[in-house]
Formats: sequence, structure tokens, C-alpha cells
Amino acid sequence: MTENPVSTTAATKQLPTGLALVLGMVAGGVLASQIRINASLGQRLDSSLLAALISFAVGLTVLSLVVAARPASRDGLRRLRAARLPAWQFLSGVIGACSVTTFIVVVPTIGVAVFTVAAVTGQIFGGLLVDRLGVSPNGKRPLTAMRAAAAALAVCGIVVTQLGKPVGDIEVALIALAFFVNVAVALQMALNGRLIKAAGDAMAATTVHFGLGLVTIVLLLACSAAFGGFSPHSWPTDWWLYSGGAIGVVFIAALAICVRALDVFLVALAINGGQLLGALLIDGLLPDGPGVTGFLIAGAVLAIGAVVVGGNPRLAKFGRKPADASEV
Repeated sequence: MTENPVSTTAATKQLPTGLALVLGMVAGGVLASQIRINASLGQRLDSSLLAALISFAVGLTVLSLVVAARPASRDGLRRLRAARLPAWQFLSGVIGACSVTTFIVVVPTIGVAVFTVAAVTGQIFGGLLVDRLGVSPNGKRPLTAMRAAAAALAVCGIVVTQLGKPVGDIEVALIALAFFVNVAVALQMALNGRLIKAAGDAMAATTVHFGLGLVTIVLLLACSAAFGGFSPHSWPTDWWLYSGGAIGVVFIAALAICVRALDVFLVALAINGGQLLGALLIDGLLPDGPGVTGFLIAGAVLAIGAVVVGGNPRLAKFGRKPADASEV
């Protein structure tokens, strides 16, 4: 399947590796706050699907204002239309909406702890697979000993943070669903990277992501209403409950920029580390937070170690066969 070449003048500048890793960790911290906000909105509305709709709608509104004010973003949308990319490269928003739906279906049964382990494991191993197949805009990345070690450290870190928490009912099928959907989330990161490469602007690519996600959520809500699973709700008046979409814009745009500079596996590692650091701040600073535990601190340390191991260019070359050098 061929793609139209993208003019080098349209391509965005890539960040240095170290700065991109830091940005990825900041994005992970932002994601931690967005999850808490959207979860609170879902509880107040008694509908996680409706909360997701609001999040996508707010995000798309913010992006529309940004695109209207930025000629570079409008040019980016025109470049996307002119590029005539294959339809599968526009699936990032659909994957995002479906991952939210999976969270809604799976978590009540298997519990947050098991879902978190399955989700992070899926994203990290999905990153390894996506990079090995060369789906990301940076091409193929071989599986080296250090990348495997970084993946193991990251998974151990997230498992440690969940020690002592209730695991819910063990449902193998639902755990497998959570894992594979989050493998698809790694694909979503790669697709966002391809969109920003074609558009030459992060905001234009993020607008497409949110637009497709909103359409998907509307269809899911319509199906839910058709089968009697949706009813009117009272709307909370706390303004901050509606900020998840705006935060999501920052998160998705940061991811798109990071994937242009890094591979998907390293972005997944950085997000995991940032999420755990964000959880440390949220749990420790908020009055109604559960507090910081030794398990959470240990998990964060392991996650940061995974970023260091996976992101260090000298360590990354360890265990790599000379024949793979052309793939790097």
C-alpha cells in the first residue's frame, strides 16, 4: 500500500530525544489528572459513556477555536486532505473512543487493579510490536535486550503499585480484552504520529483524532439508547468536571509530537512513568486522595528506571545485532 510523499516543508521539527521523553512523562501526568476528572464526571452523570461524549465534544470545541485562529493548523488540515492517506491511518480517534468503552465494560467486573496492569502491559508490548512492524513514522525498531528489560521494569512497576488492592472477579476473557485493546492504543499513538507527519501541525492532527472519536462516541451512545441503556441525567455545576476534554487536547497533541521524535515503545514507557508520578502528586496533595503508599513510590521508581533504560541511546544499543543496524 503506497502513500503520497509529504513535503519536507510541511514536516514538523523533531524534538531531541531527552526533551521528547520529558514531554512524554508530562503527558502521562496530564493523563492521570484527566482520568480522575472524567471518572468524577462519569460518577456524577451515572454514565461513563456520556462523560466520554462531553470530553470529546469539549476537546473538539477547543481545537476548532485553535484551528480557526492558527493559519498553520488550517494549512495542516488542507495538507491532510491533499495527502490522500489510506483510510486505516485515520483510525486513531476510533481506537480512542473504543478504549474508553472498554474501560466502562471491563473495570466493574475485573477491578481497577487488574485492568491497570492489563492496560499498561498492553500498551508497552503493543509499542514493541508496532515499532517492530514499522507502523510508526520513524520506521522499524528491533527488539533488543535493553528494550525487553525496560518493558519488564515498566510492567513490574505498575504491578507493584497495585499490590494490596482488590482485584475483582478474575475473568480471563475480559482481562484479555483489556490487554488487546491497549495494544491497539499503541497503534493509535503510531497513527497520530503519521497524521502529524502528513499535516505538519500537531493541532491539525489532533483535531482529526477528536473529530473521529466524537463521531464514534455518538454512534455508541445511539446504540446504547436504542437498547434502553441511556436515560437523561442531571448536569453537575462544577466547571472543572468539564475540563477533561481540554486536558485531553494537550495529551494527544503531546503524544503526536513525541511519536515524531521517539518510537511508540519509548512513548509508552514515558507515559507510564508520568502517570505514576502524577498519581503520586494527586494522591498525596488532594484532600480526598488515598494518600501515597510505599508501593506507589516503588512503582514510580521502577517506571522511571524503565524510561532511563529504554531511552538511553548507549544502553539501547546493547544486545543489538549488527545486521539490525539499518533498522535503527
